[in-house]
Amino acid sequence: LGSTTQSTANENKKIQTATKEQNGVLMSRGNIENIKKTISTLLNAYTAQESIKKKAEDVSVKVHDLFEKLDNGAFNEQINENIINLVNCLNANDFKTTNRIIVDLSRNLWDGSNKAWIMGLKCIIPK
Repeated sequence: LGSTTQSTANENKKIQTATKEQNGVLMSRGNIENIKKTISTLLNAYTAQESIKKKAEDVSVKVHDLFEKLDNGAFNEQINENIINLVNCLNANDFKTTNRIIVDLSRNLWDGSNKAWIMGLKCIIPK
């Protein structure tokens, strides 16, 4: 680990172990498929309208990052519920509430591992 003190080495090991552990809860396959279907529909509409191909590809990569995280159970139960609620609001065409959920997710998850997919969703969700 390259540490000169045992206490620092032990703390580094704890951090590395915690990073490797899966802290999330895998949601049901039905919920994951519903989320993917709804968001993919919006993504397809967005990419069809976006005149800058590179931007459309970038947003697509970001959204697929969310799909990968869902498949791997990367989120805790509360975040899973927020994403399910977001999709339910999208399906009900309640974009005001959908955008409130996105703001909430941004406040709670804005870090290196979640920023990309949140930005991707912001691009494809109607205001």
